[in-house]
Amino acid sequence: MFDVRTLIIFMIAAAFILLIEMIVLARIFPQQRYLKIWILAYFILILSLIGFALRGLVSDFISIVVANSLIIVVFYCEIWASEILIKRYRYRFWQFSAGLILYAILFFYWSDVSPNFPIRVILSSTVIGALSFSFGWIMWRRGGLKYRNCKWIGALMMTNAVLVCTRMVSLIDAPVFVSIMAPSNLAIYSLWRSILVAVLFGFFVILLALEIDAKETDRSGG
Repeated sequence: MFDVRTLIIFMIAAAFILLIEMIVLARIFPQQRYLKIWILAYFILILSLIGFALRGLVSDFISIVVANSLIIVVFYCEIWASEILIKRYRYRFWQFSAGLILYAILFFYWSDVSPNFPIRVILSSTVIGALSFSFGWIMWRRGGLKYRNCKWIGALMMTNAVLVCTRMVSLIDAPVFVSIMAPSNLAIYSLWRSILVAVLFGFFVILLALEIDAKETDRSGG
């Protein structure tokens, strides 16, 4: 079995491949502006994962508070991109910024002031699950009206939201672990899930970009 740090390195590799994929797609289809936001999202994701991988080697503030907060920014970028895709443009930047600051403060409290790993898992699972579901719902409900592959991405991200929230149930079996780096089923499950979601997401994004280009080509040709 791979240890947690090795799986995080695998996740960094998957995120890097996704980043390259988004860059290539954005160059091939420059009119698809949402891809530029996904480039930003996966660059931030790589920074976050590097922070997780350095747990125990750098300060907890960087490897816990900053790394977890960057994950929230990634999901905001996903929602931002979906709003561009469906041409609704409801970004809610200030509301998100306030929520992110509160999230970071709570993570700082439960990592540095009063360390509590189970509470951090519950907090991150709840917030990430909600954001993943919101992104999935936008893609399924709104994007799916125009593009078939939006429905696949939406279904994937809503499923991911449910799976993220099951991390809280896993705490029942592993209440004594104090870090994601501990060799627990919880950590291993979370990382394998993330890798699988990343691979499937990258696949569906390619199909979506091709579908959008085909429809725009047909529209301009007609």
